[in-house]
Amino acid sequence: MKIEIIKIKDVKGSDYNPRSISKNELDKLKSSLKEFGCVRPLIINKRTGLLVSGHQTLQAANAIGMTELPYIEVDIDSKKEKILNIGLNKISGEWDYDKLNGLLEEVKDMDVFECSGFDVSDVDLMEKLSDDGSLVSDSPPEEVKVPVHSLIFDFENETDMVAVKKYFSNCRNGWKDKSKPNSKLLKEIVDKDAKK
Repeated sequence: MKIEIIKIKDVKGSDYNPRSISKNELDKLKSSLKEFGCVRPLIINKRTGLLVSGHQTLQAANAIGMTELPYIEVDIDSKKEKILNIGLNKISGEWDYDKLNGLLEEVKDMDVFECSGFDVSDVDLMEKLSDDGSLVSDSPPEEVKVPVHSLIFDFENETDMVAVKKYFSNCRNGWKDKSKPNSKLLKEIVDKDAKK
């Protein structure tokens, strides 16, 4: 694949792109672009001329006054374009929390730490996570009192079930997706119930 350069004004975003970015995350992305430049090219479909991946990068680059970005071109039909968009946004790995904690500790005092996308509160949280991402308590196990809550879901399809399962597995990692409206509402419900 050949990486080329395109003027930002010539990039056509995809109206169907299902991803959004919070102001806080956008600020972190802008910091990263200022420090390192754009090291992850946009992906543009030759057939449709639409941006398949890189919408947040485009938004951040535009906000800081960049005029050009690198891109890679793919040549696929519009259905495959949408599948690729979803896949590039969805498919990701898992953190090795021991390694991540070590890396964050190592770089947290550097001037460009904000470009990592993490902040000091994330470092504090990482210190409290076990290998599987669950919170570790300083108290001996017999002193830990965890309220028991039950939620019952009735799913119409497996896709919804997988989405909720993934959502709750992310919750143990510090509610990383709390900017999403449904997540925010669910967190408020859970927090309110926990106070009872």
